[in-house]
Amino acid sequence: MNHKHAYTTLLLLLTLLATPVYGHFKVVGYNYAKAKEVIKERVKNGICEPVEGIWKSSNGIIYAIERFEDERFPENLRYRVIQLSGKNAEPGMVDYFLELTNYDEYYRIWGKNPFTLTNEPVGRECYMTFSPGYFFFKQQLDTVVFTREYPRIDALPAPKYSTGSGFAITSDGYIVTNHHVIQAATNIYIYGVNGLFDQYYQARIVASDSINDIAIIKIEDTTFTSFGPIPYGLRRDDPIEGEFCMAISYPKINSLGINPKTTTGIISATTDSNQPSRCQTTVPIEHGSSGSPLFDKDGNILAINSARHSVYYTKLAVKNQYLWQLIEQCDELKGFDLPVVSAGRQLTEIVATNKNFVVLILTRLPSNDQQEYYYILDEEKPLEETDPFARAEQFFYAGQYREAVDLLTRILTEDRDNCRAYYLRGCCWERLNTRENAIVDYRQALRSFDKKRDGEELQALIYCNLALNQIVFEAYTEAMENIEKSLRIKVDDFSLMVKGLTCYHLKEYDAAIKILSDIIDNRELQSTVYYYRGLSFLAIDKSEIALSDMKNAAECGNQSAAEWLNNYSSSLSPKP
Repeated sequence: MNHKHAYTTLLLLLTLLATPVYGHFKVVGYNYAKAKEVIKERVKNGICEPVEGIWKSSNGIIYAIERFEDERFPENLRYRVIQLSGKNAEPGMVDYFLELTNYDEYYRIWGKNPFTLTNEPVGRECYMTFSPGYFFFKQQLDTVVFTREYPRIDALPAPKYSTGSGFAITSDGYIVTNHHVIQAATNIYIYGVNGLFDQYYQARIVASDSINDIAIIKIEDTTFTSFGPIPYGLRRDDPIEGEFCMAISYPKINSLGINPKTTTGIISATTDSNQPSRCQTTVPIEHGSSGSPLFDKDGNILAINSARHSVYYTKLAVKNQYLWQLIEQCDELKGFDLPVVSAGRQLTEIVATNKNFVVLILTRLPSNDQQEYYYILDEEKPLEETDPFARAEQFFYAGQYREAVDLLTRILTEDRDNCRAYYLRGCCWERLNTRENAIVDYRQALRSFDKKRDGEELQALIYCNLALNQIVFEAYTEAMENIEKSLRIKVDDFSLMVKGLTCYHLKEYDAAIKILSDIIDNRELQSTVYYYRGLSFLAIDKSEIALSDMKNAAECGNQSAAEWLNNYSSSLSPKP
């Protein structure tokens, strides 16, 4: 919400509010019922802003804040604070105007001084910060608090999105990308088909190889027709060290835009000792480039870009032989072939033709700890009355862990065998750093588990979380037993990471390195994975690789790695 207005306009308004004309700012016939009606209508029309509503002030007056239309006021000053009721209140009287500033949900106040209740203008010195349930005016040591009365605002987990790249291998919609691009997706959307970005198509997963980080997806959408003839081939031979290569991808679309970008380099190494399925390149790639094609000088595909090793090091790409293996295992692609095209095209021609077959992949992921707000009006029952567990989940995702614990405890007094409630309460205890309680609840969840009712996936999560907390208490053997139980039910990157951590603490360093290397491309986990792989390399005296991993972990935001580098990076053989 960035808004600016002319300095002269503010001076004019300041003068206006400081004169007797101020008393004329009254909304005739305005009262509590009218304010509620206006706000309810704005909610139903989807135009109500979070600051709007009915608020009770700590100075004893109930106010309405609403958006209004008046051409005499600049656009960013059209929020008025109107008296509704209270001691000496005059319903309909406008006490303040709120001005949007250059900072999100941060307002400047114009109008009556909230501390003296005089007509003294305060636009130059008094600000308010806003949250959905309350806001306050603060001036030196004085604070006036407003709490929301209507409508109630609740929070739901916000959907999370991620982007990657991919490329078509058939005209009817089969697309290659990285496994890590689509691994956790609840929905997959494809943009840029034939160079068009004004519509998208939904896709499904056809086949995936998590070890080599390759996936094949297919557009499944009634509005999709065809890519047209594929203008490039898929090489079967390995890249050659020193040969020219080029990527077309969608890096950092938020800052660089939604159109495909072309970058060039060479093959710097044809293998990677830690990941033999990868070759190394000097082609610049960024977040969003994952899954993009690596073309040779003739415009044929020689590898699939998968990761940056770090800002300062080489980039990695999966060699085609592993993609061919996945294709040959896929029943839907029996008989598939994509022969290489002959030389003769200029680089500009290759880019102009091939980019229309390189797509932007947008994936919707499970909700995270962020939240979206929604309004609850009179006719709607509070969620805790209709589904208390759903309400507890909302508390959890909103970061209100104490509230979630209280509600889950009430649920468990009535239903002592509620596995999901024990599990969620255990998660809350973790966030509150009360891990002893978390372990107790996870164990109780396992005792209460019912396969038909709760599903095996939940059981795997409980074993995994229990193992992670046991690691904190150095119960490494028990942790390994539980993570193995989890992996027998379901294998995912998070569970593998927990196993890798457990192996490290059990001093099984080679096993830890192998496990963590297999999931190193998972950006959600890279901070921890790089750090513990670095510690494992350090334990077997591979100091240079350990230092590289610690740098990568620090770049991913791992504070422990940053502290390690600060203390030990001057030496190639640091002591832990």
